[in-house]
Amino acid sequence: MYQNERLYFVKIPKNDTLCTSAQPDGNIIASYSYVQSPQILLSPSNPTNYCFSYISGSPDVVNIYRRNSDGSCGTILAGSFPWVDTLALFHLCGEAILQASVSEFKASGWVFNYADANISSLSSNKEHFLRIPNIYRSLHTNLFVTERKQTGSYNNTQYNTNAAYDGTFNFFSYYNYQAGNARNLQKPWRWTTEVTKYSPFNFEIENKNPLNIYSAALYGYKQSLVTAVAQNARYCEIGFDSFENDSNISPGSPRGHLVYNGGTIYEGIGHTGNKSLAVGPNGMQINVKMTDSIFSNVGGDGRLYLVKNKNYLFSCWVRKANIQFDDNLGRDYNISINAGTVVTPNIKEPLVEGWQRIEFVFSSHTAPPSGTNIIIQLPTYSGTLYFDDIRIMPADAIMKTYVYNPKNYRLEAELDENNYATFYNYDEENVLVQIKKETERGIMTLQTTRQNLKKQ
Repeated sequence: MYQNERLYFVKIPKNDTLCTSAQPDGNIIASYSYVQSPQILLSPSNPTNYCFSYISGSPDVVNIYRRNSDGSCGTILAGSFPWVDTLALFHLCGEAILQASVSEFKASGWVFNYADANISSLSSNKEHFLRIPNIYRSLHTNLFVTERKQTGSYNNTQYNTNAAYDGTFNFFSYYNYQAGNARNLQKPWRWTTEVTKYSPFNFEIENKNPLNIYSAALYGYKQSLVTAVAQNARYCEIGFDSFENDSNISPGSPRGHLVYNGGTIYEGIGHTGNKSLAVGPNGMQINVKMTDSIFSNVGGDGRLYLVKNKNYLFSCWVRKANIQFDDNLGRDYNISINAGTVVTPNIKEPLVEGWQRIEFVFSSHTAPPSGTNIIIQLPTYSGTLYFDDIRIMPADAIMKTYVYNPKNYRLEAELDENNYATFYNYDEENVLVQIKKETERGIMTLQTTRQNLKKQ
């Protein structure tokens, strides 16, 4: 990562320094210097290449500079560098660096939405007992961005590349942790990821990149497993439910950010797992809240929030109680928003093992802040309908979702961007033996493996 340029030093009283340098073979040569700040640091390549000065009011902190040809201290290399208590090795990484990154952490200022984690609000004493506050969590990931050296000569159309030395940084400066880099002002350091939300269980649930594009994740199964990941979406505007997590439906209580107006969880029929939402002739009803914009404290009640005048994608799988396997034609479902606007799916999709995918884009332009009702019904049908793998997300987002066995937490299915599943089957020893992929033409087997131990 860098050439053999290293400095050894010890902590001594202010304005007195013991400067030492190392030859490339590692032998230490010590020399004493009792001069006023800034003071000279010796190096094997140039004994007057670097200098440092104490920070006013901080006798244990120094700034390290590159020394100019006229003897003055020039470009700062390491700002606010802590002076060590014992003999230590310090690499002046100003030469031959290939890559440099820095992580920032923050202990205070995080806001946790306990309703999202299905736990009641905690008092300050309980928060400290669970060690929720005052934990250093990752805030920024920073990358050093600069030009790179090309040492070989240029011959008409191409460089004569020297693989041993080419590609290293032209310039390098140390990161200033005290200043931080929230606004990318510490150039040429650039932050690449900023974490904006954590769950009370210390899982990262929302982040963004420098282009202000958000990514989010949902957790379930007692907040221990990720159930959905989405790109180009905020945390409170994505929802997913596979009904495997538990068997309770409470009016007004969110499940994966989704709130249902009626229905029960039925065990024995499921698209990916073994459970689904059973509803009567009135169909399935989901209530979501509306907001003018997404900001930091939206979603504190664990519910799905949709931005007005923004398009969203709804997708789910549905089947009837009585399946006619000789008829794989899809049905025309009535879909309404707030008992008014009727949305028609673009394609009436065929059945896949008795299940039909419903997918449509909607937008609530005049919905009340109290909520929007999404209703899906099958006309002239008086029996039970089963819904599974329901997801809502921004129309320009990408989402993948995951379904687990609630007893042993094995991954049972992974649903892709189009809500089609990849199924994972296991044997009695919990060894993966089969992978199947769901398509419009049916479920196809991708891989089957078997193993055994021969008896002696």
